[in-house]
Amino acid sequence: MKPTKRLLITTDCFLPRWDGVARFLSTTIPYLKKHFIVRALVPNFGKTTSNVLIRKFAVMPFHFGDIQFSFPHLICIWKEVSKHDVVFNNTLGPIGMCAILCARMQHKPVISFVHSIEWDLAAEGFGGAKWFVRPLVRSLAKFFYQQCSLLLVPSNEVANTLRRANITTPFTVVGLGVDTRMFIPPKTKRAAKKKLGIDPNAIVIGYHGRLGREKDLQTLVSAWKNLCKKTDSAHHSPLLLIVGAQIDETIPKERSVLTPGSVNNVVPYVQAMDIFVLCSLTETTSLATLEAMACEVPVVVTPVGKIKEYIKDGQNGLLFESKNADVLTAKLWELIHEPESRELLGKNGRATVLRSYRSVVQYKELVNAIKKTK
Repeated sequence: MKPTKRLLITTDCFLPRWDGVARFLSTTIPYLKKHFIVRALVPNFGKTTSNVLIRKFAVMPFHFGDIQFSFPHLICIWKEVSKHDVVFNNTLGPIGMCAILCARMQHKPVISFVHSIEWDLAAEGFGGAKWFVRPLVRSLAKFFYQQCSLLLVPSNEVANTLRRANITTPFTVVGLGVDTRMFIPPKTKRAAKKKLGIDPNAIVIGYHGRLGREKDLQTLVSAWKNLCKKTDSAHHSPLLLIVGAQIDETIPKERSVLTPGSVNNVVPYVQAMDIFVLCSLTETTSLATLEAMACEVPVVVTPVGKIKEYIKDGQNGLLFESKNADVLTAKLWELIHEPESRELLGKNGRATVLRSYRSVVQYKELVNAIKKTK
């Protein structure tokens, strides 16, 4: 049956910017199109391929941390909201906040997906001004989430955090998942590296996703430098592969550090990694970690958000304390010299994703939540 319900997607993060929200939407929109007439309001971060009608807004010339917002056209957003039956918002930036207010004023249902705890993200992202930023963003988030008809959250932990902030909007848990037909193990690790022009004999330690301060890439870089010092020669030093936009001064400019920037298809880069590392100080689910696991890449991660639920230390991944570069170094050194352990953790990681974190389940839950909203 041809879709009749009109769904307006609003977001302040979209491709080619590479972060969890953009990746979520890039894989979810094609599925939503099977059930709704879809249009999206997004920032103009550059050229991107999409099979959905998109209205792009010019971006501001300055950044807030690693985030670059756009100039929302309020009249345009008002008109778009008026043409649609439901607004599906994904961020609390200028586009998202304007869409929520317009929907509220027009008595249109608006659903927001809470991809992150906004005040934690902002506090870590802005560094020294945490004391000021955290309560300010929490108040702002509370106001806008209270205007929504329904909140979609990736876990009960996120729902409890919202309740502690006195946000009373009804919520539905929609767990995030991975397209396990797209994120698959490579035929061989050597072939995956050759495809990207990487020495097939090199050990590749990698990360992909947003490069904000809360990702704590400095700890990853410190651990990588420690590993380089422990090896006999530069030839045996592991390569560091970081995929994402806005590479900053914390990332060394060396031949053994690979920084391809934002890419529309991250799968080949994940497949080329021997070990995936996430040093995040705050997360909700971490799609990047699940994507690495789906590609049978062993993961070494911090126990934040839902990660501590799906990673069983020593079984399907390794955990380490946040900001502890020495412990991270030791765990990476162990994995580098134990290929059997890497293989076992990788296989167990994909089994975890196949069992509990496939995107097809997420899509069905999402569609059902949108259809039930009035």
